[in-house]
Amino acid sequence: MCSQGLSTDTVDIGVSEIRTFTVHLQQKNRFSSHPYAKPQQGRLSGHTVNCYLRSIRAFWSWLLSEEIVDSNPFTKIRIPKPPRKIIPTFSKPQFQTLLSVINTSTPEGYRDMSIILVLLDTGLRVSELTSLGLPNVRLAEGVLKVFGKGRKERLIPIGKASQRVLWNYVNRYRPQPANPRCDLVFLTKDGWPLTKNRIQKLMMKYGKRAGIEGVRCSPHTLRHTGAVMFLRNGGDVFNLQRLLGHSSLEMTAEANREAAEVPASKVEEEEEPQCEQIRRHIKQGFTLRQLTDKLGFKESTVRQEMVKLIVPEGEKIVEESAAGDGIPMTRKAGSGMEVLNPEAVLRRYTDGSIEDEIELRGMMKLRAAMLMVMDLVNVQKEAAEADARRIRPVLELMKEAREEQDAAAQRARSSNIEIADKAAYETAGQLSQVISQNNTRIT
Repeated sequence: MCSQGLSTDTVDIGVSEIRTFTVHLQQKNRFSSHPYAKPQQGRLSGHTVNCYLRSIRAFWSWLLSEEIVDSNPFTKIRIPKPPRKIIPTFSKPQFQTLLSVINTSTPEGYRDMSIILVLLDTGLRVSELTSLGLPNVRLAEGVLKVFGKGRKERLIPIGKASQRVLWNYVNRYRPQPANPRCDLVFLTKDGWPLTKNRIQKLMMKYGKRAGIEGVRCSPHTLRHTGAVMFLRNGGDVFNLQRLLGHSSLEMTAEANREAAEVPASKVEEEEEPQCEQIRRHIKQGFTLRQLTDKLGFKESTVRQEMVKLIVPEGEKIVEESAAGDGIPMTRKAGSGMEVLNPEAVLRRYTDGSIEDEIELRGMMKLRAAMLMVMDLVNVQKEAAEADARRIRPVLELMKEAREEQDAAAQRARSSNIEIADKAAYETAGQLSQVISQNNTRIT
């Protein structure tokens, strides 16, 4: 299949079923009547029977093509269609909780968050995700080029949030591949391609950590959740069929039935209000950045809910309001001492709107930071001046010693020059006498 450029998903899916079938043939009618034989368990589900028959028939077709067997007995068996069951999908709070338990400060955690967001946003099969190559990630165009079953090519649009996390992962967190020729997007921390089973286990791990119940945490559930959300938000089944890579509308009908049975308005009514979600996450210790970047809340909304939770515990607010805004100018601490209420002071210098209050808070934080820097600079300046005062006598002694050394060197140079001049004069006089004596002898 690989040599023909075909997908190996059938082989991957059928290995366990074929192994089970082989063991069954080896044990059939051998010990079934033995008193200690393993009793036959309950009836197999329709989905299990369908999966077994499809895998074994494909395996027997391969045996026939390789001329290992003479015929395929499974071609005469009609494979029953599995019963259609509605797959439970993630609710919005469940999905947000699932993202919140991922440690995105590590490369592996950021990779896992990227995988979950892309699966939900695009509805890719997990096999399509693991085979996604870097050349097929067209973030500038906002699309992914994927190859589905039968090597069918299709373009999948991708949302802004998924584009951002994919860009960050590819450019900042993606490790160097162990094989330099590997261009797959999602890799392990050692640089090897991420497998489907690994992603399945990651989903199960985060689902257990998030305490999600009633929904199977798997890549296929994310794909199905994305399909249902697409229909609830006004999409049609024909575009959904193209996006999911389904060969027939019958395969897409499952998501359509669920979207029709549970309208979007009903889902929104059952979900926890946004303000309650934000407050719950704040009490759990979530930061502003986590609430905005990871969970998708608006920053202004988060700040409003933060302001509502500012009143410290154990303090009683006095029933006096300042400027008629409903906020007391003073409050009593636990000891009974009356103190100014910072919230009232803030509101007094604003027009009462939350935007102005947030802006003033930002200015106060900036001013406090500037004062801290100035204090640090002043402390360093004072320390430097104190050090200079301590070493000033040493510097003066060093200066005097240097001046004395320079004077001594100058004297030595002057003395050497005088000695050299005197020696030169004496030598010249001696040479003159020798020359005179020689001239006298010659004459």
